[in-house]
Amino acid sequence: MWFIAVSRTLGRVGMVATLVIGGCSSSPGRITRCEPGGGVAPPRPAYPMHQEDPAWSRQGLIAFRDNGVVCVWSSGSYHTDSALSGLWILDPETLEKRRLLPDGYSPAWAPDGQQLAFEADKQIYTVSRDGTALRRLTESGENFLPAWSPDGDSIAYDSDAADPTRPYAIWVMAADGSGRRLLIPTARMADWHPDGQRLVCVGYWDSAGTGLRGILTFDLRTAVKTMLWRTGPSDLLGFPRYSPDGRRIAFNYQSSSPGAVPQVWVMNADGTSPRPLTPSAGSQPSWSPTGDAIAFTKEDWMRNDPTNGVLWILELASGRASQLTQKWAERCPRLPGRRRLR
Repeated sequence: MWFIAVSRTLGRVGMVATLVIGGCSSSPGRITRCEPGGGVAPPRPAYPMHQEDPAWSRQGLIAFRDNGVVCVWSSGSYHTDSALSGLWILDPETLEKRRLLPDGYSPAWAPDGQQLAFEADKQIYTVSRDGTALRRLTESGENFLPAWSPDGDSIAYDSDAADPTRPYAIWVMAADGSGRRLLIPTARMADWHPDGQRLVCVGYWDSAGTGLRGILTFDLRTAVKTMLWRTGPSDLLGFPRYSPDGRRIAFNYQSSSPGAVPQVWVMNADGTSPRPLTPSAGSQPSWSPTGDAIAFTKEDWMRNDPTNGVLWILELASGRASQLTQKWAERCPRLPGRRRLR
């Protein structure tokens, strides 16, 4: 068992490679002990995300991943409780929540709100909103980040099934897993335009994975790619998401400047007028059904405090950000030589 101690934009769902800087070992009870190990230690501790991957349904519920973190040490290593980790569903109005599944990442709602697609063990699954009818859709390769088409008939996702030695590509399949086909080489993190005729993604302009890199659109009718926003070679982009009316795109961007953290940005759907939205760290944006708010993960791996590594909501008209989820109560097992954070 392993954990990722870097941003998922850099890590398991990153554009280039996976960086794993820790390993986990089982311990008695439901607690898993995760220790740093191997490789070159980071100059500062990298602290875990507690909740991430928000997905706001058209019906107003938010699905997300909870990592079940119950203790963080000053080194950045942490303990998790398997009874708390997994996919959860939250009502942002009442704050009532329930665990849907004990595992899974990157939930994506079907348009009717009755099913979710998600990734687990590098494969894509679907499940009913009540936790029944679990179904595996992919069979080979590594597969991540499903995105449901507006009509509910198709799912786009990341995969290396064609050639694991090549960069990831965007594939599409029917909602039952049939008809899988490669759609956009050297691209990731697709989202559908509300008209169902275009995708927005992060990728390279050419199929070799070199040259221009940024946020692209892909026209499903003509197979024409359009570069909307170009980034530097060391900057990081992730999770472009169309607004419900298709007029704007939210995404996260992190410059290569020392000490920079990811921020949620927004731009017009044609790539004009890009601007930052979050007042501090932010990633993995998900639009509210009305398009007047965005749920996001406050993601600063260099900070460990009650407000970081959890979900927030940003109201676009006022710019007001409010914390949506809370960390679990701390329960640290006693281990020799360990100092927990206060």
